[in-house]
Amino acid sequence: MYQLSDFVKSPQVLTPYWIYNQNLLNFYAETIDDITSVLSFLHKLVLSSVQSEEFDCYAKLKKIFTDLHQALDRVKEHHPHYKTCLCGTFRGTTLLIFMHPKKSKRFMPKFLIEVPSLPADPVKWLMELDNVLPNLRISSFEFATDYFCSSPAKARALCWIFIKNLFFPWKRKVGGVVRFNDHYNQFYQVAFSKNLYAKVYERGSDDTKGKGKYYWNFVHVDRVRIEFTFRRANGDKFRKLRIDTLRNFIFNLNIHSLLHNAFKFCTFKDNSSKVPSPKKFFLKIDDELRPVPFHAECLQLKKVIGDIYKFRRKSVGIKGLEYLTYLYMSRFGYNWKANLKQLGIDYSIQTNAAI
Repeated sequence: MYQLSDFVKSPQVLTPYWIYNQNLLNFYAETIDDITSVLSFLHKLVLSSVQSEEFDCYAKLKKIFTDLHQALDRVKEHHPHYKTCLCGTFRGTTLLIFMHPKKSKRFMPKFLIEVPSLPADPVKWLMELDNVLPNLRISSFEFATDYFCSSPAKARALCWIFIKNLFFPWKRKVGGVVRFNDHYNQFYQVAFSKNLYAKVYERGSDDTKGKGKYYWNFVHVDRVRIEFTFRRANGDKFRKLRIDTLRNFIFNLNIHSLLHNAFKFCTFKDNSSKVPSPKKFFLKIDDELRPVPFHAECLQLKKVIGDIYKFRRKSVGIKGLEYLTYLYMSRFGYNWKANLKQLGIDYSIQTNAAI
């Protein structure tokens, strides 16, 4: 049985620290086999009105949403360009409404609707929302995949494996691993562009996070999440993929197209002296053990040796993790289409009609 501590050594203790390939592969296998379940889903969704709307926001929205009341001050920070933030419900799901832009600019929507967590059947719920409030636009949305683990230690090991094997082909800059220590969950963020972000982080359930907190105590960690955030930006990509409005989003959402070539599982070849060996696993930085992201190493080496394509290879030993990732992302798309059919909607006909 291999533990993460078996592969993390302080440079003061042993420099450089090397491990045998078979030990590393066994560590990968044991960690991946410990995954208890996987779930892919739509997470947060932000909708906006069109700029040409002239009606009184509150008068209309209070007829649609129930239990409208002022939200907490910390929630207002989500969209600081709006003066008013209300909390309400629609068909049993909590949502936030931001109204009255601080600056009356022509391109500012009159209101935003943020759905922090979509219900179990998002297709039906979104269809009902579109029926009572048509012409809503997609401002941003998050797609997440959770990998549940049996213990916080196993979740940390899995998170390290992700960070050490994920490569983002179109990303020229990368963030570091932040908030990483023995007390809190670790967090790794990559910003591709103005309209696409990726995050890999440990987390627990929402009720263990703590009121008003944006992190989890390590003892409450039970999963690793990969989360992609898609922003509207100038709207060109959303229009190209026909997901610019809520109705088009319901009929044409295709996660495979959105994430095509967005990430790969890669590592360095171990037969070249120009790149770090996969055996050189983790380094100690500022008294905190932080994994060095594989993508960060690629970008750093690219400045020295130029094209690093020939020095990369597909990751070895994590086929099971790749399979689970692509399987559940595909299963999400299948279930989305199946839910449309249950509502009596022919997915193919609606998709063609939207073209």
